Formats: sequence, structure tokens, C-alpha cells
Amino acid sequence: MDQIFGEPGNRYHPVAFIGKAIERPDPFFRGIKNAKLGGMVMVLSLTALFIILILVVQYISTIYIFLYIVVSAIMLKFSFSLRSMKDHVIPVIESIEKGHLDEARQKTSMIVRRDTSALDSDLLCSAAIETIAEGFVDGVTGPLFYYPFLGVAGSFIQRIINTFDSMVGYRDQRNLKFGWFAARSDTVLNFIPARLGALFIWVASRMRGHRTHFSAVFSEASKTESRNGGWPMGSMALSLGVKLEKKGHYTLGNASRTPKTNDVREALSIYLLAFWLYTLIYVIPISFLVFILINSFFPFSF
Repeated sequence: MDQIFGEPGNRYHPVAFIGKAIERPDPFFRGIKNAKLGGMVMVLSLTALFIILILVVQYISTIYIFLYIVVSAIMLKFSFSLRSMKDHVIPVIESIEKGHLDEARQKTSMIVRRDTSALDSDLLCSAAIETIAEGFVDGVTGPLFYYPFLGVAGSFIQRIINTFDSMVGYRDQRNLKFGWFAARSDTVLNFIPARLGALFIWVASRMRGHRTHFSAVFSEASKTESRNGGWPMGSMALSLGVKLEKKGHYTLGNASRTPKTNDVREALSIYLLAFWLYTLIYVIPISFLVFILINSFFPFSF
């Protein structure tokens, strides 16, 4: 479904809707005197509201089992992203290859938080690869990690918290306290998915002929301020044999070679293969196992 239709426009995408829904009551919650409390109340209350809406839609669809399956499949698809990564990164690659660096910087600024105005082609490629690696956790291993245990609602809980983090989880003066709960929640929810993401990136890269030892990822992971971000990015840097760098923050990888556009394309290929491996090795088997265990205690009847 994802590969055929891709992502719908922001106007119709549930995650985009959630982002807009978060913006509107933001001033109200910031009005709470205790900034940390205000941020926590916002995250918990809005997340609960969104999940209730999802569960209501699923419940209504149970009038027909086929409808329930279709609705659940569509909702699950909205909780993770695959093709959209390629759709965002390929234009950056093409602009770099054409020598249109200003255009590449503008397009890169849409997928990273850093200032891209002075980045050269190598640093733009590095930013793109880092986005692919982190996106594998935020958009794939994160939401799909919770699906076998909590269903579509579980996938959306992770995605909603990740959306909160991307909007208010900054360490600037405005969000340091208010976004504290969102940032910590995202760190906790992605703790295991980040490490699984690093593992599956490494496995996928091995299958594509890259040779590196996974043990090296442990030292790379500690080089970033984020407790989770260094895992997938470090794994990708080692797999590609390149140096990934965010000036003034971190340098990942044990190679001196800077990344080029062909490395970004290879990172996309690793991303796609890692997705299928994760789905076949983790998501489907664990979902089946959980279904069997639940059915043994609470038999299903249709």
C-alpha cells in the first residue's frame, strides 16, 4: 500500500492533522504557571484524546470484519512512513548532483532541524543520511515496535509522542521546560526501537555487501547528545564507511571519507531492506505470537 500510493497530502494525513491539532491549544497549556506541568498535561490529554478517536473509529468498523481489517490496515499504514523518506531525500540528491546547492540547502532544511544555509555538498549528504537513519526509528521501528502488543493504537501512541517531540522537544528558552515531558517520553518510547533500528540497519547493510562489526556501534552511539539518535546514525555511518558530521555537535563513523550522493542512495536502499527485514523478522512473528497467547486466554469468535 505504501509503495503504491505513498503518503497522502498533509491535508489528509492523520499525523499532519495531529500536528495542527497540537498547535491550536498550545497557548492554553503554555499559560499554566508551571511550564513542565503544562507540557505534561498537554501531551497526556491530547494523546488520550487522539487514541480515543482511533479506538472509536476501529470499534465502529467492527460491524463488518472485512471493514475492520481494511480500516485497521489503512490506519496502521498512516502510523509509519516508508516511501515518504525517498520522496523527501531524492530531491536533495538531485539538486546536489545538478550543482544547485542553494536549492539543496532549502530542501534539506525541510527534513532537518539544523541551519543549512552554509552547508557544502558533503555536509548536505551527511544531513540526508542522518535523516534516513533517524527516520528509520521514528517512522518504522518505533511505531511498528508497539503494534504487536497494543495494535494500531500502540503504533499511534509512539507517533503522536514523536510528533510532540518534534514540535516542542527543543532545548531553547521557549521549550526547555515546556517540552521536557514530550522529549523524555519520546526518549523512553524509542529506547528499544532505536537499538533495534541500529541492528536492522547493520543486518541490511551486511546483506548488501558492507562489512562492519556491530560492536563498533556501541561507541558511536555515545557520541550524540541524544540517547537514541546515535544508534541508527552510528550504525549507518559504519555501514557506509563514511563520516557523518553535524558541525559543533558530533562526528560519527570511524572513516575519514565524507559522504557523496551515491552514499545517500545506498542509505535509502539499506533503509528499505531493513524495513522488510524488520517486518518479516519482528513485526509479523511477534504479532502472531501475541495473537496466539491472547486467543488462548480469550478465544476470538467472529
